[in-house]
Amino acid sequence: MINQPKSDINTFPQTTPFSDIIVTFTSTDDFNKLSTKNINSYPFFEREYLELFSNNFNCNPYYLCVKHDNRIIMEGYFDKLDEQLILLGMRPVLGGQELTDYGDVIYSGYISGDLGVKLWGETKSYLSTMGIKTIRLDYLRADSPTLLFLKSLPNVEISDQEVAPFIELSAGFEGILNRINKKDRQELKRKLRRLEAIDYKFEVKIEISETDINEFIRLHRLSDPLKEKFMSKAMAEYFKMLIRLRFKNWNVNMAFLEIEGKNAASVLFFSNGIVLMGYNSGYDPLFTYYSPGLMSKVKLMQWAIENGFQTFDTLRGNERYKYDLGAVDLKLYKAIIKL
Repeated sequence: MINQPKSDINTFPQTTPFSDIIVTFTSTDDFNKLSTKNINSYPFFEREYLELFSNNFNCNPYYLCVKHDNRIIMEGYFDKLDEQLILLGMRPVLGGQELTDYGDVIYSGYISGDLGVKLWGETKSYLSTMGIKTIRLDYLRADSPTLLFLKSLPNVEISDQEVAPFIELSAGFEGILNRINKKDRQELKRKLRRLEAIDYKFEVKIEISETDINEFIRLHRLSDPLKEKFMSKAMAEYFKMLIRLRFKNWNVNMAFLEIEGKNAASVLFFSNGIVLMGYNSGYDPLFTYYSPGLMSKVKLMQWAIENGFQTFDTLRGNERYKYDLGAVDLKLYKAIIKL
């Protein structure tokens, strides 16, 4: 599993008294409430991402804050749909498209199982007084403490929802290849030799220009009819704003694979120096002979290894290319909490 760096906040002991728990839940368009310290930071939980999503897709945002001893220990933004709450960012948009890969609340430190169960129990009781009937938590990672806490509560349904394959990079490129079955490994090496026999260039863009953004959108649309449908004019405008965001804990980067002087493929990804998350990509079918979509990910993985990253997270979806690169599944779950 993909582990985040441990917080410097002390673990709450098992003997912590639970009498001083305060739950607040307020309608708000203020996205500066989130604590700067949290143990499960992903770009989809950052205030910049949530604000952009909410403002662009007419969400109904609410801020949940749970305090113990006057200290915030659990928080998150939700989207209110009549009597149901979903995590902000999970609303399908622009024809039913899903844009957010992971969902969860945020914890400010590692807390005991007993306290976590109590936090969610108090939260359920409080929200039930506000006319909420169900809470839906989509795409919870298998390593989320929320799953552990909710399993101990009544009226909670947890089910498999999706997978998010990832690649641990510590073994190096050759070590990763050795984990792939012989036939697929030989095929990958054959495609790599074919690319490296011609004039090609792979470049990671730290500073992304308007031209880079437009090229990414062009390649994304070219690569597949479904991607062309996905990348509508409205979606392209959203992506332009997303790419320009400046996150507190993550960078937005882009990589291009050039073949014979022309852009053949592009990858849009998030990075924090430890984890690289491949968010979206595209390629020009004119270069299909050189497998530009797959090769752009191979070259990005090599770049990540060379630059000290620990994990290449390919995010949601079980596309074949992920397993061709040696990825293994991280399960994602859906939790329905009935109040």
